[in-house]
Order: sequence, then C-alpha cells, then structure tokens
Amino acid sequence: MALVAGVDSSTQSTKVEIRDAADGRLIASGRAGHPPTSPPRSEQDPHAWCAALEQALAQALDGAGVARGDAIAVAGQQHGMGVLDADGVVIRPAKLWND
Repeated sequence: MALVAGVDSSTQSTKVEIRDAADGRLIASGRAGHPPTSPPRSEQDPHAWCAALEQALAQALDGAGVARGDAIAVAGQQHGMGVLDADGVVIRPAKLWND
C-alpha cells in the first residue's frame, strides 16, 4: 500500500494526515501546536514550525506503523514574512498575516 502524508501548517498548529494513495482512506494523523501570539504583535519563531512538523509527522507515522511514506504534500500559511540573512538563517520572528 502506498502512503501519502498531507501536511497543513497554519498559524495555530501543524497537522499531518497519512492516507492510502489508492483510495484516500485515512490511516493515521498527528498534530502539534504553534506558540500562541498576542495582539498587537503577531509573530512566531519559524524554528517552532519545524519542531511542530517533526512532532506531528512522527505522531502520524507512528500511528500508521511505518517509518516513512511514499510521498508528501505540504500546504502552508500565507501572507507571512520570514526574514533571513545572506546565509539563509532566520534573524527575527516571522510576522504573521494578521499583524
């Protein structure tokens, strides 16, 4: 059975679903929250998004009883601003769409 991991990273959490590629049946899922934001500034550390992805993906793969899937699809939040230096290193919290 071929398995596909679907990832949705929003401002609140990262969700992962593992599905059967042939019929779309849900096999397992995982979820990990992102740090809360407080008005008037809505910012998050992008490293927290990576940590949430690792946690949610591990939960889903564990629930599916596999070490990895055959494919992955990723949907992420829009209208955010991640600031990087010349070496591609994050230099400040990311501004979210609602800031």
